[in-house]
Amino acid sequence: MKRAMWGWGLAAAVVLLLLLINAASPRGHTGDLSLTDFTDALRAGQVQTATVQFQNNTALLTGTLKSGSSYHTRTLAADPAITLNRLQAAGVSVTYAPTARLSLLTLFSGLLTMLLIVGLLLLLFRNRGGGGTDAASSFGKSKAAVIAEGQVKLTFQDVAGCDEAKQDLQEVVDFLRHPERYHQLGARIPHGVLLVGPPG
Repeated sequence: MKRAMWGWGLAAAVVLLLLLINAASPRGHTGDLSLTDFTDALRAGQVQTATVQFQNNTALLTGTLKSGSSYHTRTLAADPAITLNRLQAAGVSVTYAPTARLSLLTLFSGLLTMLLIVGLLLLLFRNRGGGGTDAASSFGKSKAAVIAEGQVKLTFQDVAGCDEAKQDLQEVVDFLRHPERYHQLGARIPHGVLLVGPPG
């Protein structure tokens, strides 16, 4: 019950994280311009207004063209194309927006990502596989056990059921115990035994 609730909680956290990242990521605008198109429009005198906002090492430029359409482009903060002198020389009305600060949503999504990774690691190391080993460390290991000769106490007399199937299996066991008798008749070692039907 606890593991099922853990799984549902983890799935809900992943969905919430994806929604937060999607909400925090910058949206595409209809007037997206490449930097090359922006500099071409600037040289041609088609840019009317420009609002420059610095974010980390990039600059976000938004504004309107003389045709009336809006644009949106991003460049490096040190790009000479966005210097005040160059923009004003092209007849652009320039405003500088305050530097964008780290939003609470971005901070929360980063914290949630870190908590989710830690939770996944704890879940991996907490769930134990067979034999008291960690599930992560026992991944891909065989669960086959080596059985010594004296450990098996079961015999064919202990097994109930179809006598024909027991007789066929007894022949296979006899072949494995005394292969030389069967080799003289030309028999070969079987690659496996397929038992079909209900147990017993």
